[in-house]
Amino acid sequence: MSLVNQVLIRKLDSNYQLVVPDVLKRRLFDQAHAGPLAAHLGFERTLAQLRDSYYWPGMSKDVRAWCNACDVCARSRGPPPRVHEKMVKVSAAAPMDLVAIDILSGLPQATVGSTCIIVVVDYMTKWAVRPTLSQMRRQAPAWMPYTTGSLHVSGCQIRSIVIQGGILNRNCSLS
Repeated sequence: MSLVNQVLIRKLDSNYQLVVPDVLKRRLFDQAHAGPLAAHLGFERTLAQLRDSYYWPGMSKDVRAWCNACDVCARSRGPPPRVHEKMVKVSAAAPMDLVAIDILSGLPQATVGSTCIIVVVDYMTKWAVRPTLSQMRRQAPAWMPYTTGSLHVSGCQIRSIVIQGGILNRNCSLS
């Protein structure tokens, strides 16, 4: 480091960097990250742009903290990724012994007034059925699979129901 015209300069290989005083650090970051010629390019690009001409101790830590606190960047990142369970092989011993029920909701209203689709698939035979809402109402309340652990589809009683990777047994506990 050397002092040139009352300015502290750091020489790194063939590149010169201005040593930035504390009062100017945030202002330089704002210009490099969110200024008129910047585009909220994230931690690595902002840090690389600042390191071209400037230096201060702890620069990497400061730039990372400021980028993580940036509202514009947070909105563009979206929600954090959801944790997914490890996929496991599920096998059934007999037809209709284990089924999956999928409920798709938020659809436009059908002529009969429903806004969701319920699909039941047998794990062993891959046989799928989509019971109508009227069939479900005749058999039990809408959330019967979650309360009793049993459902009748086309004359077969379903004893176990797969819900988000777990199996809902007769006693309504996930295994």
